[in-house]
Amino acid sequence: MFSDKQPRKVFVLSKRLMCLFAHKECYFGTKHAGSNEDQLGSRPKYNYGLTGKGKSKRRKIQDFPTIHGEVVFGLHPVYLALQAERRSKFHTLYIDGKFVETGHRNKAIEKVLEVARHKNIRIHPLSKLFLDQLAGNRPHQGVCLDSDELDVTEWTYETEVSSSHHGMPIWLLLHNILDPMNLGAILRTAYYLGLDKVVLPAADCCRLSPVVSKASAGALEVIDLVRLPKHVSEITLCEWWQSRGWEVVGTTLDDPDQTDGNASIQSLYSFSATRPTMVLLGNEGFGVGSDLLQACDTLVTIPSYEKTYTGLPRISSLNVSVAAGILLHWIKVSNLTQER
Repeated sequence: MFSDKQPRKVFVLSKRLMCLFAHKECYFGTKHAGSNEDQLGSRPKYNYGLTGKGKSKRRKIQDFPTIHGEVVFGLHPVYLALQAERRSKFHTLYIDGKFVETGHRNKAIEKVLEVARHKNIRIHPLSKLFLDQLAGNRPHQGVCLDSDELDVTEWTYETEVSSSHHGMPIWLLLHNILDPMNLGAILRTAYYLGLDKVVLPAADCCRLSPVVSKASAGALEVIDLVRLPKHVSEITLCEWWQSRGWEVVGTTLDDPDQTDGNASIQSLYSFSATRPTMVLLGNEGFGVGSDLLQACDTLVTIPSYEKTYTGLPRISSLNVSVAAGILLHWIKVSNLTQER
């Protein structure tokens, strides 16, 4: 018979053997998937290796569908991507298998399916486990779309400057925004407030991934974007704007050391947009670069009204997407007020 310690040893040994066989099964399952081997796991290669943040378990699965482009996920991003058609090709719409039965569909799912059928896009039902993998373990709401990357127009000196809304043209130039959630939130705000164009630099900018599209609630798919060519700097763009007699507004903290004395800083609430305006929004950590600040006509800051507590540190800045909402709303309102 076993001694008192032997049952414990047998249990540990059997557990290790089970783990070993489970690992072996998972390994051969991955190989069985053939060319889709790189697409398995929690870092989907086709979505730029962004790790999942959701609650679903990160498991490798067999017979993973072949992905031809990148996977847009979530009801709003998928629906707006299909409607806007700024992606050159849609390959397959993947939906949760439960949506095959009409009784499990809501109005949003019905709209997505209707547009997909109208455009003759292949619709393929999958289990939630597969959809979780497609979306990198992010919330997909039962919908994933395999499509080509978003087409973004390149800026030229002949790029049209016009306003589709009441008021003068307002552009937003994003400088070194690196976080996809921040970028998505900024694009959502810019679209909601009716900005005429958002300019992306050629480098040092967050990639326009499906994660950005989801964070923007699909605004990425419909907002008017333009990207600077590699040989055109952000300063060159500002000079082009100023050559037309228009204004470039930089955003900064109320700190003279950040401006190198090139211009005085005024409160956002004392600023009014009286002519076409380009707003510069800077990096999450260090803001707008000093060279760019010196190229601005005006520098504005959002005044702080925080309470002060003796002996406790101050919070001296806002999240960049929150700051964008405050800045753009005020500038848009001041612009419309001038037109009345």
